Amino acid sequence: MRFFITLFIILINIQVLFCKPDSSFADYYPLEIGNYWEYRETINDQIIGSTENSYFSIKVVSDSIMSNGKNYKKLLMRSLSDTNQYNFVFERFDTVSSNIYRYEFSPSNSDENDFLIDSLSLSVNESCEGYYRGWHIKSKGLPSATLTHIESNVDTVFGMVLQFKHFSSNNHMSHPDTYHYLMTKGIGITGAYKSEVGWRYDLNIVYAKIEDKTYGVRNAINTKTNSTSFALQPNYPNPFNLSTTITYSLNRSGKIEVVVFNMLGQKVAILYDGFQNTGIYSINFNPKDLVTGIYICQLKFGDQYQRQKLVLTK
Repeated sequence: MRFFITLFIILINIQVLFCKPDSSFADYYPLEIGNYWEYRETINDQIIGSTENSYFSIKVVSDSIMSNGKNYKKLLMRSLSDTNQYNFVFERFDTVSSNIYRYEFSPSNSDENDFLIDSLSLSVNESCEGYYRGWHIKSKGLPSATLTHIESNVDTVFGMVLQFKHFSSNNHMSHPDTYHYLMTKGIGITGAYKSEVGWRYDLNIVYAKIEDKTYGVRNAINTKTNSTSFALQPNYPNPFNLSTTITYSLNRSGKIEVVVFNMLGQKVAILYDGFQNTGIYSINFNPKDLVTGIYICQLKFGDQYQRQKLVLTK
């Protein structure tokens, strides 16, 4: 009898040892209220021949109990060059599994709105099925994806040598892409990138406020970026099948052009070409004659322009 009691105790201890979450995983994605990050996005388009920089911020603003009964952190994601361009997302860190979930509203089934976007307990080269983190700032809807822990190492961030985890998120769309990102202990996401033929996207952290500590230089923004008189919003839905809505705003009147290019740099659609007054405008884009693929929508105002990537699936 004593043997079985001892064996039972040993098995319980083993279970606790292997099932107890590593609380340090949460340090790679600190979601305490008040935490704040600023990032620079760089898009290098070799096909059109341009390099664009833009800046946005993320702030954890509150706790929110969503329709599925779970508690999420409400994150405000805002463009720093156009404060009218912002988005709220809801994410939570699960202390049992060390997974990160994002809430997406599902009017038909509240059980289908808790989407796995990260699993911090994955070992190097280990993968799991989840949803695409690359859909993070300016779009809604989460394609399914394979999440992989690529590497664990150290790097210098804000002058400090810190541990990081390198993950990839490979979506399962008809035109898949792989989003790579670094989660750094004590800071959060510090960098990301994805690339295609002739096109590359890079994300770099420029400032962070984690609890009472600050890192980097806040609002390290090119003044030319701030002085823009127009803004092209992300189209919705994206990806899209039949049609999508393209929305843009003008802070002053002038001649504009809204066109769509394919990935060869060829103009495939002219959505508007003419004078418009100050205001917010929406255009319904219904590309009946275009094939499945990635396209670039460009809003040109004077000698300046902004672009958004459109993903057409048929």
